Formats: sequence, structure tokens, C-alpha cells
Amino acid sequence: MNRNNNKVAIVTGGAKNIGRATCIELAKLNFNILIHANTDKTGAKETKNLVDAFKVASRVVIGDLTDQNFVNNLFDEAFKLGNLSVLINNASQRNFFKFEDMTYEDWRHILNINLDAVFLTCKK
Repeated sequence: MNRNNNKVAIVTGGAKNIGRATCIELAKLNFNILIHANTDKTGAKETKNLVDAFKVASRVVIGDLTDQNFVNNLFDEAFKLGNLSVLINNASQRNFFKFEDMTYEDWRHILNINLDAVFLTCKK
């Protein structure tokens, strides 16, 4: 771990795909990384292992970004790594079914993750 590094990035949805690639690129730039995932603890730990190879500090935090108390805790964990410099709102919800099969509850869940979570993290 590079203890001289004080730059911190939060990457929501960091367990795989674009989020994982973003974590790796930020680690290459010497950012300490807070890796968020909603439920994919295994994927988040895999991302952490990849990030740690760049000798930066990292943490994994699992939880629901639509819960304001969780968002507060997420930021508390980030501040333990240094000065928060970057917030990447990558977490999203996708459903792989036809629109006509979508319920209103499905719709609200998608909007909660894709919009409300961004609002809560940016307001923090």
C-alpha cells in the first residue's frame, strides 16, 4: 500500500465490467479506491485484488445506494482512505425483460438505482 497517497476515488458498481476497469485505471493513476457493490461481494473482492496489485489502498463496501444511511457510511469509509477526489457513479440497474412485462415496481426499482442513488451520492 502506498501510504503517501492521499487521493481517493469512490467507484459505485465496481465489482465488474466498466466499474472494474475504472477502478483499475484509477489505481494506475495512484488513487486509493473504495469499491462499491450492491450484492456482488465476490466480484468486488476480485476487483480489489486487481487494484491492490498497483500498491494503492482499497476497501470494498457492499450495500444499497438508495439507502441514505448506507451512503453516509460509504463516504465515511472513503474518508478513511484519504481525501475524496473522485466520485464515479457507475452503479446501474438493468432488467432483461420486455417493457410490456415490466411492472410499476420494476420501473421504480430501476429509477431508484439509476437516479436516486446518483442524487444521494452527489449530495453527500
